[in-house]
Amino acid sequence: IVWSSLGGGADNVKANKSLVAAHGPELSGAATDAGTHIHWSAAAGGAAPILETASRLAAEGAITRVEAVLNGTCGYVLDLLQRGDAFRSAVRTAQRRGFAERDPTADLSGADAAHKLALVHRALNGRWIDPASIVRCTIDAQSIMAALATCGVGRRLAQVAVIGDHESPRVELRAIDVDSPLGALRAEWCGAVFRCASGREVVVRGRGAGRW
Repeated sequence: IVWSSLGGGADNVKANKSLVAAHGPELSGAATDAGTHIHWSAAAGGAAPILETASRLAAEGAITRVEAVLNGTCGYVLDLLQRGDAFRSAVRTAQRRGFAERDPTADLSGADAAHKLALVHRALNGRWIDPASIVRCTIDAQSIMAALATCGVGRRLAQVAVIGDHESPRVELRAIDVDSPLGALRAEWCGAVFRCASGREVVVRGRGAGRW
């Protein structure tokens, strides 16, 4: 159905990050063959213009590093844990409020953030990578307690460091400064910090989970 819709003569918009990350080249090729375009901005970052910003900055000049909070579900759960909620209770609350799926495995395992990071990577340099190759961490009660034992606020960070031809995409749980652009994000909000070779820093943010 997805592939056939690309031949309908109209541009397509997809928000399914796992579909686009896994089949982006085929989708793009099918759209090109049909003389249409396919767009997937909403597949990473929700309301935060992360993919547009990555593409624009990449066209303007070299980006040395990107750090992002790409999963609103994890942000919501982490905030509840840091106020003292138990892990299972925090996940149930996120589900009840519409910020987590009935099966939150993809969010908590880091798979969802890895798919989104693959799209950011593609926006930065035009190359597709396998999301399965991205190093990731799972959020569970034990990892949360370890993060909360350090100073700062716990955040699930998706990162790409680009130094020459060396790229190291990864998704990890880290304690960061609560007053930093990403540490200041609350609940379901997502965002990204783009650092350019010129020393310029660009920050974008927006709601990343939930109906609204």
